[in-house]
Amino acid sequence: MFNTSKSDKKTGSILEQVSKLREKGEYSKAESLLLNHIDTESEQEEYVQSLMQLQFIQGKGSVEFLNSYAFRFPNYFSLQRDIVGMFLELGELEKAQEKMAQNFEVFGESSELWTDNGVIFRHLGDRNKAEIYFQRAISMNPKSSNSWFNWGNLYMDEGRYAQAEQFYLRAIRIDDKNLETWIQLIYSVIAREEFVIALRFVSFAKIRVGEFPIFFYLQSLIFFHQKKIKEAKWSIHLALQNGNEPIFWELLICLLKEENLDTTEAEKFLKELV
Repeated sequence: MFNTSKSDKKTGSILEQVSKLREKGEYSKAESLLLNHIDTESEQEEYVQSLMQLQFIQGKGSVEFLNSYAFRFPNYFSLQRDIVGMFLELGELEKAQEKMAQNFEVFGESSELWTDNGVIFRHLGDRNKAEIYFQRAISMNPKSSNSWFNWGNLYMDEGRYAQAEQFYLRAIRIDDKNLETWIQLIYSVIAREEFVIALRFVSFAKIRVGEFPIFFYLQSLIFFHQKKIKEAKWSIHLALQNGNEPIFWELLICLLKEENLDTTEAEKFLKELV
């Protein structure tokens, strides 16, 4: 999905709470929190968008589901953009292109929509057209962190990690609060095996964005690559204290195997998750 969020202090506070509940897998609590604010707050658009995302990741997403949101909230720019990204996640490339054309018709040209078009062509495997659209978006708005982020993803796909890193850094200089950009930046540095730099970025990310479980997972992954198993286990346990993602358990199992320890319980938890 696209980096489409925008928030003032109050909205950001609610959405931060939702994000933390999502990280813990507490979807029903996150959904209730959003429903309590929809129709009672002026920031309804962002709450509706977050609710749609939450329902989508719980497996409720379908073409009909997305079309219903598109029909109910035709003037919600960020939400309509997000629907394009969700069609892509469903593998509905034709639907994504149709929705993209509708967005251009309703909202007119903008750097955001040219970026979204680039993302579609990236999914279609046409990297040249994707890059043309990212360049066009940047020429319209050089301060679009989302455009730099998605252009970075194009290079990440190709294994051009140093170039991807530079584009993620450009995005972060514009918006240093975006969780997804920090995650991709750290992955790009890990891929180059620059582990000391990667740890430094993890520390910066915790300060700028917050101590999300994913950052402790990435910290553990870095220690694992450095063969610092004790530090890696400590970090992954911190991740699991506030998160329950399958990749967390997969890394814990790898660490336990490194020390020839029993993995039965961890494998049981992983099986229940997937």
